[in-house]
Amino acid sequence: YRADVDAFLAAEARQLGAVIEEGVDAVVSQAPHGWSVAATRPGGWQGDYRADFLVDASGAGGVLPGVLG
Repeated sequence: YRADVDAFLAAEARQLGAVIEEGVDAVVSQAPHGWSVAATRPGGWQGDYRADFLVDASGAGGVLPGVLG
């Protein structure tokens, strides 16, 4: 069921304009007015994002728990 819920939420978020990156290494930091994310995919692609808020659905071992402590 988890995969179905994840797919549904991702589709809804994309329809609302969210950028969803999967399979990337991400370095997350708090920026003055929100968040900064530097993403790197295998093969060298890189992207830098800024956001007012961030959703990390990767669980306790994910990116945000490490940033937030």
